[in-house]
Amino acid sequence: MFITMRKKGHHPLKKTKIAFFDIDGTILKPDHTYDPSVIDAFTALKEAGVHLALATGRPIHEIEDLIEELEIDTVIGYNGTLALHQGEVIFKRPFAKELVAELIDHYKALDCEFAMYTHGTSVFSHLKDAAVQQFIDTFQMKLNDEWYEGKEMDVFGATYIKAPQNLADQIQHEAIRIAPVNVQGLNDCYDIILHKENKGIAVREVCRHFGYDVKEAIAFGDGLNDAEMLETVGRGVAMGNATEALLPYADIQTTRVDEDGIYQGLKQLNLI
Repeated sequence: MFITMRKKGHHPLKKTKIAFFDIDGTILKPDHTYDPSVIDAFTALKEAGVHLALATGRPIHEIEDLIEELEIDTVIGYNGTLALHQGEVIFKRPFAKELVAELIDHYKALDCEFAMYTHGTSVFSHLKDAAVQQFIDTFQMKLNDEWYEGKEMDVFGATYIKAPQNLADQIQHEAIRIAPVNVQGLNDCYDIILHKENKGIAVREVCRHFGYDVKEAIAFGDGLNDAEMLETVGRGVAMGNATEALLPYADIQTTRVDEDGIYQGLKQLNLI
């Protein structure tokens, strides 16, 4: 069943020039596969002249095989702090060094674990921790390193692992917000999202780079880290398995990721 919603700032639908897709819970099912209808949907969009882009919280260095397999040459990674087109940087905005130091201090005080993503390696507080290993296995991460005191790194994204459920109350910082990771089996993991650098702002930058009006864009997502993106584009589509907190930011809700959600959503938008 489709759900149609209206969000604040709703605009008439313009001709779609570019489509942005989250990965986990949107393209990929919990078993890391995708339905054949995803390829059918992407092929139909390409034939209609629509530019395809990925917009994910994942490190770009961990999804290169998927990028090649889906034949998509534009990608936003790390929840909006780095964007590439055909391997070339469109923009990059790493976390401030001071913020990284504060996040590490918070991790110590909270007695949890963390992942910090550089462009090339994912750095974890403790690689042997069981919750960290579950996180690595869930996302099939291969390029991993362990943090040590004084380690220098350009951080493009961060996640707290095995964190308390009231993490947002315990970390009060004007530069960030906390978004639960909406992936099956990872109930105590939270992404750190920058207020000034997120998927919504990244979508604007990518559209500007290619000369598109942001209202000529559509986007699909399922997690709270997709909120700014769905709110920014001309039409935002929440998956049927989306977290309820995302729905106010979407125009419509399609079926689940394992029920041809992307294909059905595009049909609802009359794009295929």
